[in-house]
Amino acid sequence: MRSLLGAFQDAIKKYVESDIGTIIPFYSFYDTIENFLNHQIKLVFAKAEDLMKNKTLDELSLKILKVLFMIKNTKGLPGSVENISTLCIDNIYTDKLKLKNDILESLKKLKRENLAEEIDGEYRFLTNDEQEVNKAINSIVPDESAFNMFLYKRIFEVIYQENKYRYIDGQDFNFMKMIDDKNMKGIEYDIGINIWTGTEGDKTKMNMMSSINNNILYIDLDLPKNVENSIYNILKVEKFVRDNRGIEQRKEIEDIINSKSRLAEKEEKKVTERLREILKIADMTITGNTIVVNKQNVKERIDEGLKTIVKNVYSKLSYIETNFSSKEIREIYAKKNDSGNISNKLAYDDMIEFLKEQSAFSKTTTVKLLLQKYSSKPYGFID
Repeated sequence: MRSLLGAFQDAIKKYVESDIGTIIPFYSFYDTIENFLNHQIKLVFAKAEDLMKNKTLDELSLKILKVLFMIKNTKGLPGSVENISTLCIDNIYTDKLKLKNDILESLKKLKRENLAEEIDGEYRFLTNDEQEVNKAINSIVPDESAFNMFLYKRIFEVIYQENKYRYIDGQDFNFMKMIDDKNMKGIEYDIGINIWTGTEGDKTKMNMMSSINNNILYIDLDLPKNVENSIYNILKVEKFVRDNRGIEQRKEIEDIINSKSRLAEKEEKKVTERLREILKIADMTITGNTIVVNKQNVKERIDEGLKTIVKNVYSKLSYIETNFSSKEIREIYAKKNDSGNISNKLAYDDMIEFLKEQSAFSKTTTVKLLLQKYSSKPYGFID
């Protein structure tokens, strides 16, 4: 309590001759605690003062750094621009809008010099150890495959979890899961979903590819830059954590790494929800044309797109008017039926014609061959 009173007293002494309307800004209290700081913290401010001498930082930047240090780890007082601006007001007539803009410029400088970091619009003071960890993380360059795999897992394993598309009357169709034309599982199917991020070209290219690949539902993710940056930051942290797992570190460094890992996990959840919101309104394109889907639910929207794809690709699917179980099929063929009364006559006639062609060319026809032919496009008949 005595030291706190001393801090107030020292601050008041500095401003005792000031004009009426003066407010003692929060950074003024830093000087009263400077002598009690450990060497690592003093090094950060020594670096900042050196940067002031060569004009890289200005006086306001140093003041803001002091504010960030004093509110670091203070519950209920996040380092938002609004809060920092309020703590830096030094007169009742201060133009707060101008002050905010000046503070934003100073915060950019502090970030650039790795003295502070921004997470979700909140700024944090960085200790020497945190600066070193950040430097190591920022030096990591995630490759494109890691970025695509991140999107694949969030979109196809969390948001849209279907492995097969269920068409009318319970017909299930496998589909490829693609990111920017890359088949993420490498398994080829007649139809597919292609998430277009824009990294492989603009929407014009996507429409061109869609015109060529009429069996693919293209979804224009139109990924905002801030979301893209968040994904890359998550990937950097994850790689850094993996690379340092099992390596003996000082407790301070271990704590920083664990904190970074927890923050990355939180950011991952936020990015996933952001992707969900984007997919609710994302343009979907088939054969070069944007389709209109009046649904907000992501699954319903994608299912509607796949429904159109199935109709386009499996143009003879309508030959099947009635689906039968294996037992029903055996019962039908155990009876004497003429082709005039047989169900699914178009499918039946098509198969008879195919068998005649096979016979005419003396080709062997197996059940496996028939299943392969009639489960593929343009038929899509289920077993």
